[in-house]
Amino acid sequence: MDHIMESLKQEKWSNIKKIIKNKKMIWNEPIDQINGMIHHLGYHNKLDIIKLIDYDLLQQLIHEPNLEGDTICHIAAKVHNYELLSLILSIDINTIYDRNILKCTPLYYIMTNKDFIVQLTNDLEIMNHYVSENMTLLDYYINNDEYDFVLNLIDKISINLLKDPIIFTVIESDLKSDQKIKMLEKLQHLDLNRLDRRFLSPLILATYLGDQNLIEYILINGGDCNYAGPEGIDHPLSIAIIENYSNIIDLFLKFKIKTDIPNKFLQTPVHILFQKKRPELTISTKIRILELFGNNINLCDMNMNSVLNLILQNDNWHDYENILKKIKLKIYLKNQFGKAPIDNVVKSDIELFYNLVFNSYINQLDSNIMWKDDIDNKIASILNNSNNIESYAAHISYKIKNGQSFPIKKKHCELKLIKFPFVNITNFTAYTHDYIHYIYYLLTKYPYLKIPIISNDQAKENENIKDLYLKLIDDFKGPKTENKTFRSIIREFINHSSCLINHIIIWMNEETYYFSPYIIQGIIETLEKYSDTKFIILKLTIITDSQFNHANILIYDVENNTIERFDPYGKVPFIDKKIDALLKNFLLDYLPNIKYISAEELTNNISFQVFSDEMNKANYVEHDPYGFCVAWCLWYIEIRIINSKISPNKLIKKMTYLINKSGIKFKDYIRNYSSYLDDQKNLILQKAGLPYKYWYATNMSKNIYNSYIKHIRELYKELI
Repeated sequence: MDHIMESLKQEKWSNIKKIIKNKKMIWNEPIDQINGMIHHLGYHNKLDIIKLIDYDLLQQLIHEPNLEGDTICHIAAKVHNYELLSLILSIDINTIYDRNILKCTPLYYIMTNKDFIVQLTNDLEIMNHYVSENMTLLDYYINNDEYDFVLNLIDKISINLLKDPIIFTVIESDLKSDQKIKMLEKLQHLDLNRLDRRFLSPLILATYLGDQNLIEYILINGGDCNYAGPEGIDHPLSIAIIENYSNIIDLFLKFKIKTDIPNKFLQTPVHILFQKKRPELTISTKIRILELFGNNINLCDMNMNSVLNLILQNDNWHDYENILKKIKLKIYLKNQFGKAPIDNVVKSDIELFYNLVFNSYINQLDSNIMWKDDIDNKIASILNNSNNIESYAAHISYKIKNGQSFPIKKKHCELKLIKFPFVNITNFTAYTHDYIHYIYYLLTKYPYLKIPIISNDQAKENENIKDLYLKLIDDFKGPKTENKTFRSIIREFINHSSCLINHIIIWMNEETYYFSPYIIQGIIETLEKYSDTKFIILKLTIITDSQFNHANILIYDVENNTIERFDPYGKVPFIDKKIDALLKNFLLDYLPNIKYISAEELTNNISFQVFSDEMNKANYVEHDPYGFCVAWCLWYIEIRIINSKISPNKLIKKMTYLINKSGIKFKDYIRNYSSYLDDQKNLILQKAGLPYKYWYATNMSKNIYNSYIKHIRELYKELI
């Protein structure tokens, strides 16, 4: 090696040639602190020497990186040695996709040489690829306004794998609107509902840009105008309203955009429309929006401001009389500042306003509905027969002026609530062992609530816990992090009680997931053994990465023959929808008569945990867990059980309204419930004889742990 180094030091290239010809070169030894021999030759532009290397060997060497991750292909590009670069690519085109430690491919260093790129794409078939961590080959030229060049390039390179991400580059570029549309058309068969890394859609981005032509193109080609971003704050109509884009608003209305989708602050686009004076928007535009909104006029934001209240605060209610008189009006519903809609009516208008509310009242009186007030039922019947109700006018007016501005339906079932105290802080934690205690509490509190039992076959095949554990982890034995995570979850449940193992499902992706092989048999035998069972629950753990798991719950409603997936987030883009396809196919294969209800169908929008705004530092209290998903799941089980006669969809809407109306923040509400759960858990640990200092510990001595585990196993054995 010394003679090689000496020849390099003195640049005696003839000696290097002889060594290579005689096949005496040591290729795997470093030449300096960064480079090997092949890289050194590249930096010195020694193409003639490189050509002497045995072809088969050269095929390997061109992929070898130096300590900076650069191959000789990177180096040739960096020093602009296009002859060397062409040679390497002729040997193996795939070297063009090798990345260095900066995540850059060779082409990154020669992007400005368009002539070479043209020559390269004429001579070789290459793919559009990431030339740096966040930029593809096409991205570079789109962002540099190389419109004609990009159109030609699209015809010459393969772009199928990275076609959809280019949408966002095109939309956010400085190209003209017609150029963007032509480029999108050129790309063909695009998914115009794909989301970028921020979970924003092409339509949302185009709306922020105020590009009406591009918006129309996206809508005509299937863009979803009702997707509002991960927290609902990017509703296209809301954006257009805030920016006073009248023509774009008209376009959205033409495509029947939904006006009742709330954001994480429970604001719909119509709340945003009337939250301030908007003289830039015409009355006719506002009326069209309000007509689509209709009976939702009493929906409240997190300040308990209904749209009706906002209209009376910030606009002229007379402009909307023809709409208002047809819909239910809650004129006494106070916001969190103590102001009701009627408080905003000036004295000179009060009788006119009462007259409007009178018309609204009688327009609600449908004779097919049972009303709480018998007189309302009589009036409804008279109206149905087109008779005069003048004799009842004073009665209705009296009710309106004394606090009841709409007829009240006769309730078939009262909404029941869980009682728990208010707290300033919680010690609630959501580790697997904590969940095991919480679910035990619910199973004892509600005897008709069950988890799938250990089936008879399962008990016969697995005489001890170790045998059962080894069987259940058979697909997760490798050293990968996800396998360790799956094993850890399964082990924790089975250690506490083998009774628990049939009620857990774990999901990472469509290839990596876990069901107990006995889960269906366990459900069937549970129903046979416990004839009074009303609900069976399954816990779904969603593994999003090594540090963060998210909890869902599946509830089998035996009476209604449905299985619903409750996700505390509701309908959000960052939870894989493929979960529902897997669950539905699996469950319906074995239980074909059951109706499966996805989280999206259950809420059709964001839900409790998004409304909690957990990442907002203003909502954080010391000792709060990373997230309250487990608490929300357990809360939903309880609220669902005690209100079994109310459909899940209605129940979620009612509870959203009631929590908001209470004036308590959603996160404060679930913190209170979590503390209540924590108290119940501690009672279980106390009965188990576990010393207080271990109630929140993650480690304890073997003797204490064994004693604790023995007690928990006994509890579940007695229960199930």
